[in-house]
Amino acid sequence: MEVFVVTYDLKSDGNPDYEGVSAALEKCGAVNHFQKSVCLVASNMSAKEIRDAIRSVLGAEDTLFVSCVDGNWAGWRTRLSAWIKEMKAE
Repeated sequence: MEVFVVTYDLKSDGNPDYEGVSAALEKCGAVNHFQKSVCLVASNMSAKEIRDAIRSVLGAEDTLFVSCVDGNWAGWRTRLSAWIKEMKAE
């Protein structure tokens, strides 16, 4: 299982579909939303597969970035370290 960082910016006019994005993320694996539009996803899917699953609920102006969190990462004032270690151990 890999851990991915997923960032998105819902720029669509009207009502941004944060609930749709959250639901799509949950289908990809275990999710840790630690900022409004940034989360970690523990998944057996590839970054491309996660992107495609989320892209289906994005609007024309929305943006998305998915990247694998490898062994070279750092955080500050966050509880994510333990979560990442736990997810990578599974």
